[in-house]
Amino acid sequence: MKLVKKSITLKSNNLEQLNQLLKQGFGPFVKAQDLVSSSSKPNNYYYAYYDNKQLIGSIFVHIDTKYVYFGFLTVDKQYRNKKYGSQIIEQLKKDNPKKPLYVCVQRLKGLHLNNKQRHLRVAFYERLGFVYTDVTLKHKLGKLNIMTTDHNANLEEKLKRVHTFYTDEQEKEFAKRQLVSIIGFIAIALTGSIAQFFMP
Repeated sequence: MKLVKKSITLKSNNLEQLNQLLKQGFGPFVKAQDLVSSSSKPNNYYYAYYDNKQLIGSIFVHIDTKYVYFGFLTVDKQYRNKKYGSQIIEQLKKDNPKKPLYVCVQRLKGLHLNNKQRHLRVAFYERLGFVYTDVTLKHKLGKLNIMTTDHNANLEEKLKRVHTFYTDEQEKEFAKRQLVSIIGFIAIALTGSIAQFFMP
């Protein structure tokens, strides 16, 4: 099992395949084209990972001089629980020695449709040496909690330096998709068929 990393651009011929992959992990709110656009900013990257030419997963990464932030890590459902996600993170650590890693995760507090998935994500990162913190990052799409490999991090100070990864136009588009999905959820809930709207 050897993963091959490839940078994704708007000219890549697998954007629709990546959209399907992202939908498995994050619902319809995140599009590969948005992550590609964000990766045009300095030190931002969007990678796809392949095993024997088969798309396995993808990740968005921002590499600062002192830390690494990543997000939207997702692995195809049929390849989960095969150590692929761990391998992607371990490679990220290897490529950036001595730099702490940061990731935003959905909050555990409260009741949510995808409670199980939220807890599974946190447990996954904890197994890889991350700690879950109470520090939240306010985003137009909601509050996210920070997890990090830096157990002594002064997160309140460091978060002041966190870059904005999306343009206002992209965040408006995310919010629009979220609203459309919520309206669709309500419509399907009224018909008694809500299972397909639960995030994996």
